This record gives sequence, C-alpha cells and structure tokens, in this order.
Amino acid sequence: MNNPSMMVASKEIFPWIKEFYFRLGEDHWLIDDQYCVNPECGCRDVMIEFVCIAVSPDCRAKVVQQMPAARLDGRRHAFEPLNPPWAGEPTLETLANALREAYPYAARELQQRHQKLRLLYRKALKKNGRDAPRSSVRSSNGMPNAPCPYGSGKKFKKCCGRVM
Repeated sequence: MNNPSMMVASKEIFPWIKEFYFRLGEDHWLIDDQYCVNPECGCRDVMIEFVCIAVSPDCRAKVVQQMPAARLDGRRHAFEPLNPPWAGEPTLETLANALREAYPYAARELQQRHQKLRLLYRKALKKNGRDAPRSSVRSSNGMPNAPCPYGSGKKFKKCCGRVM
C-alpha cells in the first residue's frame, strides 16, 4: 500500500450519503471530502476539495473549476490550505463561509463520517485476519521529521508513522 490508498472518499464507501451542495453568487459548488483511514494515524482532519459545477437542463453536472485541496482541522473546525498559498478565486475563506452558511453543522458531520470510515476499515482488517498496516505508510521523503502526507500538521513520526 502507498499513501494515497489510505485516503478514502466518503462517496466511494457510502454512495447514498448527502452531498454538500451550496451556492456562491451564481455558481453551484460541492465538496469532495476524503479521509485517512489508517488506524495507526491519530489525525482527525478531512481533506476537502471545493468543486464548482455547472448543471445542465437535463440535470447532469459538469466540473467547471476545482480549487486546490484544503484541510478541515478536526480539532478547531477551521479550514486551512494544504499547500499555501491559496492562489485561487474565490478565496478559501469565502468558500468555507458559504459552506458553513448552507450547512452550519458540516464540520461535525464530516468528523462523524471520518469516525465511521475508520471503524469500517478496522472491522474489515479484523474480519480478514489482518492487523493494521505498520510499514505501508511512509513519509513523502522517507524522513520521520517530515510533515505527515495527510495534512495533519504533525510530524510524520507523531502521526501516521506512530507504531501502536
């Protein structure tokens, strides 16, 4: 397994789950939320991509613009750019505020999704008679003091590199 395989989009596991659609001016937006399911990782953050869509008269959505990834800090419920600086328009703050206005409890619901996905992953590992992967997750440059590749803000050795 490599790093991206530990990230899971909620829509892949729960196809019926409610989408977070919102409007910003005349534009229609949604978020793509992804989660680290590594049982050894203590992060509570959610990787978020804001996607601007156009909806055709036959109700088909087409991606118009995709903003750089951001993370939702699971402790402070604050949005932060993953790779500063955020150079796009609209700003991350503007998009985050529009999401919060449309869904005041979005941060709490995203955290609940994260917990459910981790629980399902642990159960799947247990059912298949396997323990959590210990050496499958590596820092981007192989160094323990490198930042965690999942954007938790912690050093790799204190987050995904921690051995239980």
